[in-house]
Order: sequence, then C-alpha cells, then structure tokens
Amino acid sequence: MFFSCIAGVRALKFLNPPPPIAKGYFGLNMTFNCTTNDPDATVSLLHQKKGGSPWIERAVTPNKIILKGQTFTVLNLIKDDAGNYKCKARDKSGGTKESGATYFLISSGALMNM
Repeated sequence: MFFSCIAGVRALKFLNPPPPIAKGYFGLNMTFNCTTNDPDATVSLLHQKKGGSPWIERAVTPNKIILKGQTFTVLNLIKDDAGNYKCKARDKSGGTKESGATYFLISSGALMNM
C-alpha cells in the first residue's frame, strides 16, 4: 500500500469507495459509506440530480438524511433522491478528497411478506 506523505501526514483516502452503480427502492433507505482513513475528517454527501447539473451538498436532516460516524443514510427514498452521489472529505489541515461518483437508481419493487 502506498501513501504520499507530507511532513509525516498520510494522504486522505476513502476506505470503502462507493460502487459506480447502486440501486434502491422507493420508500426504503440507502446507505453511503464515506469512511476515510482519518476518523476526524469532516465528510459530506454530494448529489447531482442530472448529468451536467451542479453537485449539491445534501444536508443532514432528522427525517431524511442521517450521519453516523462517516456513513450517511438517506431515508424513505423518493424520485428526487435518484441521480449521482459522491462523498467529499476534508481533514483538519484543509486537505480535501472526493470519491468517484455513484449513479443511483431508484425503482419500485415488490416487497416480500415475511
């Protein structure tokens, strides 16, 4: 494993980069793991509704987007939640890193009775 070092500081990186394509279902939840090699880094979840539109930070809100550690959960998926997502991290020294984008599809699917 290779790390670039500046004055003994490891380069910021994502430990579980998101997949290029993810699928969720209307009314269910979706998790985006933005965990980095720096547990003190500040993470944010960026969303692009359509290709070419600007990337917007999804704010943490109690009934829609929750953040636990460095993992986001989008609750109760709706049509507007579809699009591209990526994680952004900032360390204490101001260094930033963005993950690759994930194209996120939402479909209606029959849930099994259990």
